[in-house]
Amino acid sequence: MTAFETMKEALQWLRTQFPQAFLQNPAPLQIGVYEAIIEKSLADMPETPWLKHALRYYVHSPRYLQQMKVGRERIDLNGQPAGVVRDNDEAHAKERLALYKVRREEKNRQARQTVKEELSDKTKLTEVPVFGKKLTLKKAHSTPL
Repeated sequence: MTAFETMKEALQWLRTQFPQAFLQNPAPLQIGVYEAIIEKSLADMPETPWLKHALRYYVHSPRYLQQMKVGRERIDLNGQPAGVVRDNDEAHAKERLALYKVRREEKNRQARQTVKEELSDKTKLTEVPVFGKKLTLKKAHSTPL
């Protein structure tokens, strides 16, 4: 099993154990949620590093970060109110979202560049004699029908 699969399994465990807190449409979690999870110390709990990775993955997701607005209620593991989002929490979320956007745009730019390079490799210049002159034509490789 890959590290990503193990982390996703830990996230699924969190969603199963605490369905009111780890929602598909996330809500801001209480401050100290990791410690609250550890206090429960359930028998089938994933190893601590994987639990931390899963929690980090959840709270750094764009959907979660978009919910971090000043004054919005935070929830505990039972889905009950547990404080509110403060100014610095929202500022941090905005920074993370901006970083996410920059990384996504860079990834898209690299993907477009790779596609361009692959297309240019498939296009080959050939010289064709036409009435005694050589013309250079671009000819795309294609498979015979």
